[in-house]
Amino acid sequence: MPGALGSFMLRGPEDKTEVLTVAKWYAMESWKAFWGAENPSQMVGMREIGERLSVTVYDEIEDFTR
Repeated sequence: MPGALGSFMLRGPEDKTEVLTVAKWYAMESWKAFWGAENPSQMVGMREIGERLSVTVYDEIEDFTR
């Protein structure tokens, strides 16, 4: 996706059906453009296996994974 910088998923240690996805975007505008579609085609597969419960936006301070 234009502006998408990658993502990763974390699974809950006790409830293996609980998954947290963290996605990085170049800019808030890129993220808003992607999610502006009611059901982005890139998310169809994900929606078949799970439900998005919430969205929280954070500003990145530092990335120590590189």
